[in-house]
Amino acid sequence: MLTKIGQELRTKIFLLFDELIVILLRKYQKVSEAATGDIDYSLILIEPTTLTLIVGPESQYMAGPRRRIRASFTFNNIRYNFVVTDPWVEAKYFAGNDGRYEINESRICISLPEIFNGTSTKLVATVITPERCTEK
Repeated sequence: MLTKIGQELRTKIFLLFDELIVILLRKYQKVSEAATGDIDYSLILIEPTTLTLIVGPESQYMAGPRRRIRASFTFNNIRYNFVVTDPWVEAKYFAGNDGRYEINESRICISLPEIFNGTSTKLVATVITPERCTEK
């Protein structure tokens, strides 16, 4: 049986988790500092309906193009397109050609990193696939 303090803490945790899910699963890539409230970092693991990794150059502010990997995915009938920062994915796909790579089965970890210049840009921190799980 939970004590009153334990019940209040559990309720607060669930409310913060619900708030986090709403923030992470909004369609927009950037989240304002005001929208994050007390949340200063976060992770959530989801199973996207579709996932395509897109490898290619992207322009940078005040610099030349930089090769990046983006995860274009669908979750709850909403289309997302976030940068991937997973070292395993980068090593695997940067070794090949630019292009679009369909991933049939996956789980992805969405991250909301720390605030920078008033916003936080959502990203895909990890891509988990059957291939990755069986690799030695």
